[in-house]
Amino acid sequence: MDKFIISSRHPSRFFPAVRGALSRLLAQRSASLRGLTVECVCIDEEHARALDIETDSGVEIILHHCVFTSLGQGTLLKSLRHNRGPTSLPSLE
Repeated sequence: MDKFIISSRHPSRFFPAVRGALSRLLAQRSASLRGLTVECVCIDEEHARALDIETDSGVEIILHHCVFTSLGQGTLLKSLRHNRGPTSLPSLE
């Protein structure tokens, strides 16, 4: 698996299955995973925790056109302060 994309057409809706997919994918990151793009997903605290991985892991994580709950935003900011989490944040709302 080289790159993986998780996308939704409705960023204002929560999709619990996305949480599980993110958690499993990043927890079991195989050596072949090089990139993850998350598009149009509402990021809550659990999503943000799943994205909290070492930036030097070699996995490029891009959040594109995502919206955040207040807890999701706070959790993501904590990760970024510790040089963890997404490597690119284009088009945040």
